[in-house]
Amino acid sequence: LIFSINTLKAENNNKTFNFPETLTENDTNLIQASNGKYQMSLDTYKGKDNDIYWIILVWDTQTGKSKLYHKNNDKGTVPSHNGWQLPASPL
Repeated sequence: LIFSINTLKAENNNKTFNFPETLTENDTNLIQASNGKYQMSLDTYKGKDNDIYWIILVWDTQTGKSKLYHKNNDKGTVPSHNGWQLPASPL
């Protein structure tokens, strides 16, 4: 079972998103206020243990740079393992 939420877009501003080590509510507000320069997609999935897991992909539409985050009960929303990250130039 996979659940997906639409990509977020919002109004223009000149702030920069630096792909932090812990994704906070302030970070997601900045992504939503970047007029499409930064995009975010949230997906959830049900694991074999019947727990629900979620991941967030954040990317810069101008450079293609991205970072995949996941929910960690102890540390909050943190970057996923390096093996799960997309290459800087995937195409």
